[in-house]
Amino acid sequence: MTRSALARLPDVVLDQQIVASLREAASEWPSVGAMVTALSESRSPAERALATQVEAFLMDWRQPPRTVAR
Repeated sequence: MTRSALARLPDVVLDQQIVASLREAASEWPSVGAMVTALSESRSPAERALATQVEAFLMDWRQPPRTVAR
């Protein structure tokens, strides 16, 4: 899928695709932590960047939703 196609997806659908992709990638390792560690230690700059993005996604995902003050 191209970047422009991804940009047109609703956030919910994009989140679902990200989680599905993470599950598929994580199936190759015993844990997501092992996956991120392996990607971080890769010689490939793209894989190291992916590790950083996965970590950021997981940290954001773990944050409780913000409530709007009324």
